[in-house]
Amino acid sequence: MINLTDYDKFKISYNLANSLVSKVNLSKGSFYAKKCDQEEAFRELIGCYVFDIIGIKCPKYHFIENEKCVISEDLNVLSNFQCIGDISSIKELIKSRKIITLNVVKDLLANMVNNKDDIALQINLMHFIDMLFSNVDRHIYNYGISIDENNNGCLVVFDNGLFLDYFDKIVKPPSTINVKYPKVRCGECEFFIKNLSLEHKKIIYEIFCRFTPYNVSLMFDKIEKEYNHKFSFKNKLLINYTRNYFMLYKLINKYINNSIKKSVNIEMSLVKKN
Repeated sequence: MINLTDYDKFKISYNLANSLVSKVNLSKGSFYAKKCDQEEAFRELIGCYVFDIIGIKCPKYHFIENEKCVISEDLNVLSNFQCIGDISSIKELIKSRKIITLNVVKDLLANMVNNKDDIALQINLMHFIDMLFSNVDRHIYNYGISIDENNNGCLVVFDNGLFLDYFDKIVKPPSTINVKYPKVRCGECEFFIKNLSLEHKKIIYEIFCRFTPYNVSLMFDKIEKEYNHKFSFKNKLLINYTRNYFMLYKLINKYINNSIKKSVNIEMSLVKKN
């Protein structure tokens, strides 16, 4: 939770009066404010928490209850940050393609950075988390890359407002979602898991085991405690997540063999100590 001054709250309210998203300079620094209801705000908080656990950069989101919005850190402060959709090579492809797959993005990013293998893994982890939490809105304008002075890249994800959605479509994600920009897709979940490398299967299996429905429920409780706010819809979202988890469980067991399972050392608790 972030402590804001009355003037901070006024600036947020003023900037969002005629806009869904706005950059605001507050006493704590530069932020982006996003107008949303409590359920979407809760999803943003969950997405931020999940990606932080698996080690993928996501701007810290803060729920501002009275203003009906969330604020997140300004990503422009990151070293050489670019949204995927703003990369020149991808812009060129958009002119001739309606769909840009994850494999295409991996290849393009590999030509931009030295740590090609790290970027490939981070993209696979992002996609797996989006499947696990039924986020079908990972188009090319809600994740990006930050490249440091040594030309090493770090994936950055944001705008997770559709986390915990479309639970009955996990095996075959919807193809008719109205997204303003071209979506990044990698086909069906089964195709994705089946074609992972052995090492990536091992890492993804470990993540799957960490995000049990019980551990996710602890994560929900921690968010409520942090904001001292009861979210009435959290049980509904947890039921949906549990259903989604076991649908994906069938695919995991189909393509993750026993040798991988035995090699994974699972630390079951997701909730970080204060």
